[in-house]
Amino acid sequence: MATWSSRLVQQVQQVQSQEFRQYLMRQNIKASFSYILFANWGLPLAAIADSRKEPEIISPKMTIAMCIYSAMFARFAWMVIPRNRLLLACHLTNESVQLFQGKEKKLMEEIKNKENTENKENKENKENNKENKE
Repeated sequence: MATWSSRLVQQVQQVQSQEFRQYLMRQNIKASFSYILFANWGLPLAAIADSRKEPEIISPKMTIAMCIYSAMFARFAWMVIPRNRLLLACHLTNESVQLFQGKEKKLMEEIKNKENTENKENKENKENNKENKE
């Protein structure tokens, strides 16, 4: 009966063998690309999940970077022959969600700025009222 260490050594030797590498290369290369495409859907799915959270967690720099990234790869997916519609859909979805998050962040900042100016005006008015009463 072989021990676990000898089995491990056998597995490592099998992975390092030329036959195993040829086997991997003969396998459906398109399947590995499809795994990459499905893994790529993690970006828009994470962005969709984040869109339900508070806008304070949104990073404007990252949102801009993701918009540029998605726009570039959406163009690539459209221009490559044959067209990669799954990748195109992924990046267009991500682009839409990132633009939505950017808009939410901007609206939140505008509301905060408006509240800050109103608070300053209220404080100034209170101070002026106190001075006028004296």
